[in-house]
This record gives sequence, C-alpha cells and structure tokens, in this order.
Amino acid sequence: MSFNVLAPSLVLANRWLYRHTPRRFVDDRTASLLRLITALRCDVVCLQELEQGLFEGAFTQALSEHAGVYMKRTGDQLDGVAVFVNKDRFEIVHAELVEYAKLAAGDRDNVAVVCLLACKRTGRRTIVANTHLLWNPKRGDIKLLQMQALLDAVARVQDAYGDAGVPAVFVGDFNMVPNSMLYNYVVGADVPPESEWHAKLISGQRRPSEAERVMLEADIDAIVAPPNPHAFWLASAYAPHTHSNGDSMASTWHQGGRELVDFVFYGSRRGFGIGEDGPHGIRLESLLNLPESTDMRMLPNRFHPSDHLPLVVQFQLLPRKK
Repeated sequence: MSFNVLAPSLVLANRWLYRHTPRRFVDDRTASLLRLITALRCDVVCLQELEQGLFEGAFTQALSEHAGVYMKRTGDQLDGVAVFVNKDRFEIVHAELVEYAKLAAGDRDNVAVVCLLACKRTGRRTIVANTHLLWNPKRGDIKLLQMQALLDAVARVQDAYGDAGVPAVFVGDFNMVPNSMLYNYVVGADVPPESEWHAKLISGQRRPSEAERVMLEADIDAIVAPPNPHAFWLASAYAPHTHSNGDSMASTWHQGGRELVDFVFYGSRRGFGIGEDGPHGIRLESLLNLPESTDMRMLPNRFHPSDHLPLVVQFQLLPRKK
C-alpha cells in the first residue's frame, strides 16, 4: 500500500484546499485512517505526510504486527514518510533514510525511506522505496534531482549487499502526472529535446497554452539538461492510468484539482533480464482499482479521511535466474 494520509499540520497551512469539507471531517481523522489501513491488511504499508507524533503513537500501536521505519522531513515540518512491514512475513535487512538536501538534490526538505526486505518463508529479497517529492509545479528541476537521488540510493543498497539484481518497488506521492517528462524518465520512455526541459513543465502539473509554452521555452535560464537514462527498468502498476471507459485515473481531488500523482513503480536493474512475466524477479498479481470520476467527490469527505486515495498492489517475488 502507498497512501498519503494528509498531515494535520498541512491542513492548517492550506485550509483553502479543503474549504469543501466540513471541519468535523478534517480535524480528527486518525481513527478513520487507521480503520481504512488495517482493513486492507497489507504486508507492506508505505505512508506519506505522516506526522512523527502519530507514527510513534496511534499508527505504531494500530499496526503492532508491523515493524516501522520513519523519516521526518527536515526543517520545521512535522510530517514525513513511513514504511511498516509485517514482522511475520518479512525481515527488514537494511533501512536507509534519505535526505535529499544532503545528496545535492536541491535544498528542499523532502525525504525518503529505502528498505531491503527478505521474505521469511522463501528468503527472496526486494527493496521498497517510499518518498514524497516536492509539490511545487514550477520546480520540476528539483523533482528530477530528487528522483535521481532516490534511484541512486536504491542502487547503492543493492550494491552494498552484493545483489544488483534484487527487484525494487518505488512508491509514493511523486507530484507528477502520467506521460510528463519526469514520468517518462522514470519508466524509460523517450524524452523530448533539451529545449522542452523547462523547470515549470517537467512534472506535467502545469498545462500552459501554446503561447505560454513558447514564452516558457524562451526562458533559457529555466531550461534543464535532459537526464541520462537511469539504471532501472521500471513499470507503473496502474498503467495506462485510464479506466475502461477512457476516464483518466485520479488519486487526489481537492480545490487544487483532480490528478493522478501517486504511483507504484516496480522493476529491476537493467541487464538482469525481462521475461514474459515482467521485470526480473517480480510479477504484478493484482491491484485495488481507483474509482471513476462519476464515483468520486472532492477529498477528504465524510466517507474518506484523506485528500489522496490509497494505491494497493499485490506482487509476487519470483525465483531469480542465475
């Protein structure tokens, strides 16, 4: 599971985003969040915007069958990201806390948690990386640096344990949209020429008119050098991100808009083979469908306690070819 649980401190700082929601459905959501999370019975629970006090208190208590790893955002922010792992099913072999600002990935306070897990029954390993990238739609350049730093962090863990072929799952709130330049970089799709790599366009959250796009492209100071391909072969579990009726999927909906910004990417290092089952060592089995737009309303509301929907995916770890 990947789920942005909407930090109480961020609700207070951004009340305008939730003016559609009566305060009684916004101010005390912990019990509702925990009912939803525990009902889904996931072995690995990755949360974003979880405040440290809630992690240490209500969430650790409610998820007592899980071992938890937490990284608070740097600076004055109260929230961070957490990975909870079912102690009966998996061992946390290694946990790495990633602070992007220390990795020359911009000066923002975003963070990640990277966990190397071993299945207690089979011994098969996987890496789970949970992050919440910068929101600012104008700073796609920083989001790109953060994404590169996360990919590098996972590769370092693989190399440190002498197993570059261990499959990896990257989850979180990436604050980008499908088919954006940043998304295409992650999944290894063709990237546009350098002239289009404008910081305000990289994440795809801004949709400028043609005239605005021309003006942006003329702002050469904000042009970013296109990144080189990274070391992983990754796919999005929810691709192609549309429902059977052609409706675009969305994982968040508030006064700021309705978009798909949360993702579950899975795969392995390049050079370790891709079979008919997908990336080497891991296979997508099933997922929890996101609702169509006709079945959604702005979030949070009396029926759902966050401004994001959880992404729930079932994977099978496969025997790895030598």
